Amino acid sequence: METDANGLWHYHYIPKSYAVVNFELIRSNYAVTQVSVPVGMPESMSATLVIKRGCAIVGQVSNQQGKVISGATVRAYHNYRYRKLSTKTDTNGHFELFGLSNQLESKVDIVIQSTGMAPQLHTVQLSELTNTLNLILTKGNLFRGRISDEAGNPISKVVVQTDFDFNNQIDKNFEWRTETDADGRFEWDSAPAEAICYWFEANGYNILRGHPLLADGSEHKIILKQKPE
Repeated sequence: METDANGLWHYHYIPKSYAVVNFELIRSNYAVTQVSVPVGMPESMSATLVIKRGCAIVGQVSNQQGKVISGATVRAYHNYRYRKLSTKTDTNGHFELFGLSNQLESKVDIVIQSTGMAPQLHTVQLSELTNTLNLILTKGNLFRGRISDEAGNPISKVVVQTDFDFNNQIDKNFEWRTETDADGRFEWDSAPAEAICYWFEANGYNILRGHPLLADGSEHKIILKQKPE
């Protein structure tokens, strides 16, 4: 249910056998808040629930020359058990993330991505109600390659995307996805400097996942095996 303009709400479907019912309060710019209401008691008929404001992260994103970067994506990568907030920098490079919870952990991982720039992952300690994170992005690294079958024939429309590192149990930090062209080639000019894992998938071929590669500008050769008929 949703509250009305006066913050009032009604819920009529709680089984009488319940002693307590748990709710989650969710609203933009507020932290996801878990509350419990006893059932079958006088206060059950007029419960007042309080949603927590949560913490905020504000800051500015610029390049090494000091020029602000607008349209950069700033998202909460880890805010465990809660929604993952996301925003974009404005024309002055500023961003604001409101409603981050610090109930389970006093920190949150923030990912910043912008076209042509190398993505970054930062851990921010939620030590204050409003925390500042100013970022300087460097030029992106070139990740490119060509995908073919075992006979060397190019494969078009192969989905290429960032992936989980299964060997080291490292999650997918950065979001990127593309498809190969008619020559089986792909390119990403906003890759990180370090090697990360990728996922390659095409109809009729075995999926290749968790494949670590370095964005060093060289053309990586990827071979996909056909599925047995």
